[in-house]
Amino acid sequence: MNSRVVIKRFIILGFTGWILSSGLLLSGCKKISNNENSASVDESTYHSTVNSSESSQNQDSKDATNDITASFSETETTPALPPEQQELYSAYQKALTNLLDHSVLPDGKSTNTKADFFSIQKVDEEDTEELILAWTTTSSFGNIFYVYQYDIATDTFHVKWNKSSSVKLYDKGTVLIPVPVNYGLSSTDEFYPYGIYQYQNDKNAYTFQAYVDAWQKSYLSADYDGNPYPSNIDTENAGMVYCISYCREGDDYVNDYNYSQSQYDQFCDENFGMQITTDHMMELSSENINSIIK
Repeated sequence: MNSRVVIKRFIILGFTGWILSSGLLLSGCKKISNNENSASVDESTYHSTVNSSESSQNQDSKDATNDITASFSETETTPALPPEQQELYSAYQKALTNLLDHSVLPDGKSTNTKADFFSIQKVDEEDTEELILAWTTTSSFGNIFYVYQYDIATDTFHVKWNKSSSVKLYDKGTVLIPVPVNYGLSSTDEFYPYGIYQYQNDKNAYTFQAYVDAWQKSYLSADYDGNPYPSNIDTENAGMVYCISYCREGDDYVNDYNYSQSQYDQFCDENFGMQITTDHMMELSSENINSIIK
């Protein structure tokens, strides 16, 4: 057996109920006024201004009135939503009301636990805003996110994502899922291995893309076969090298730590974008649902 290669089995399907806390970090990734002016006035200018103020007072009053009138006439009202967006928001509003009042999910399935938060936003490269639901109080395994896509033509909802708990959702169409057990070569305080799914437009679904792991030099100077830390990969002396293994869900993967810190940073920049969290969402309530369309 090649000592540089460690073959493992990575099966995402068994993650539900095994996922660790959603507080896990993507370690190693780069973390993602009004000025007031004053002017001085000399004494001669001051007296000149005072002497001329009486003669210009009436004209100034008229000018001020005209300015105020003009400012009101130029005020623009908020434009109405385009018909298609109005229809989309109306469907989301109706679905959320049904969930809140009758515990029915947008796709018609019943649920015993209502979502805590919701958001309407883009979650991938498509232009359409989609409905995100989040459950935060269901278990100790972290947040659960559902992503729903509405089809105006058929007046139906399609579930784009509803797998597992403790996921991390990103606006570039990427979902990160920590693995249930850390078999890697790094401290869990510094890095925790994960798998990523990405949204595929042609399949209208999230598909598994890669498994990611790291080797921390200060944690293990040699791997489990006795091979030394690959300093030839860590040319930046970052103390971390990474494995990014592209494979299909359920396939064996090869642990080959051949990505430097800067290469891993580039991978993160290309795949993750902004994380969608409950901080960017609204609490599921009648008031917030009614605010979608007033």
